[in-house]
Amino acid sequence: GHLYADEVDFAGHGGGLAEAADALNAAQLGNVMPPFNLGGVHVVAAWFIITGVQTFRTAKIDTAAHKRWALRHAAAGLWVAAQRLLFAMARVLQYVLLGQSAESAPVQADAFYYCAYFATVLYIGTAEWAIRASAGYNDGDACSAEEQ
Repeated sequence: GHLYADEVDFAGHGGGLAEAADALNAAQLGNVMPPFNLGGVHVVAAWFIITGVQTFRTAKIDTAAHKRWALRHAAAGLWVAAQRLLFAMARVLQYVLLGQSAESAPVQADAFYYCAYFATVLYIGTAEWAIRASAGYNDGDACSAEEQ
């Protein structure tokens, strides 16, 4: 159901970026897009499933492709652990800089979601960089024929 952090933890606040994107969606697009954070979590979840399926599918047919998909799958799941650590550090910094106002739901939501965005991009981007930088990767192709 409705167990997303916006609703459960942050009193309806999804962070500044999400609120700006949702306002743009309402004003310019007639709310055709899902809420920013809800759409984002579904995209990341779909990527996690796709990378898991591809990791399983390539296991016996192409070892190099399997390794690439396994790295993608690990990155698609492990960003959450980094986000939690970053969030804890961000909350300490918010208390130091903002004092009692760090208790407000919008401030907490900003820390939570900006840490999530950063960790997601960092982990998935680093995995893709590592795949492309590896010696066994064909630099001219986005993926091998087995990965398509």
